[in-house]
Amino acid sequence: MKQALATAIGVWWIGRLATTIIDCELAIGFFTLLTAGLLLQTNLRLGCSQERLAFKES
Repeated sequence: MKQALATAIGVWWIGRLATTIIDCELAIGFFTLLTAGLLLQTNLRLGCSQERLAFKES
C-alpha cells in the first residue's frame, strides 16, 4: 500500500513537473500514459496475487 501511494505521488509530481516544462497538451498525454501504466501494473499485480491464492487453495 505504501509503495502504491509513493508511486502515485511520484506520478503526480512528474506530471506537475511536465506541465511546467512541456507544452500543456504534451504534458496531459504524458500524464495519461503514466497513469495508464500505473493502473496496468497494479492490475497485473492483483492478477498475479489472485492466481497465487487460487493455486494455494487447490
